[in-house]
Amino acid sequence: MKKLHFETHRLGQVQADIQETEPIVRNADLITVDISAVRQSDAPGHAHPSPNGFYGEELCQILLYAGLSDKCTGLGLYEYNPSFDRQSQTAKLYAQALWYFFEGMGQRKMDLPLSNPNNYITYRVAFEELEQEITFIKSMKSDRWWMKLPTDGTKNRYLSQHLLPCSYKDYQQACSNEVPERWWNAVHKMV
Repeated sequence: MKKLHFETHRLGQVQADIQETEPIVRNADLITVDISAVRQSDAPGHAHPSPNGFYGEELCQILLYAGLSDKCTGLGLYEYNPSFDRQSQTAKLYAQALWYFFEGMGQRKMDLPLSNPNNYITYRVAFEELEQEITFIKSMKSDRWWMKLPTDGTKNRYLSQHLLPCSYKDYQQACSNEVPERWWNAVHKMV
């Protein structure tokens, strides 16, 4: 996955800072959840449970972020098997997770940085090692962040594909003269 410049996120890394999953799911058109990603103690209703995985609360938080995404148009929940479910615990967790997804949908900001430029603050960070700068865009409506990806200068009707969701941590990292890994991966995928 690294050789192909895909972002990968280990369980411990995500659990250490669950808020960093928001930019990851913000750009998704479709979110799918396999219940085996949740630990057995929280979701026993599948054939191959594991003692490790996300806590139920973390699943709900991630689906809230997915619901907040202006791009997400679909959600799939998979691998639930009621014959393994104790006291419908997994079914209840999926129901709660769905509620959080719909709660997020109800709070969507519709603030993809292509609308009114007056609603955004632009920051530019230059790097010693790069011959260019990275432009960060912050929504004043939602406090969400994006990075602009380099283009060949031609007009593109798919301009939103050149905006990469990121976090304030990515901006802070750039201000410390360290190129964010999200940006590197996206740029290398474009080549």
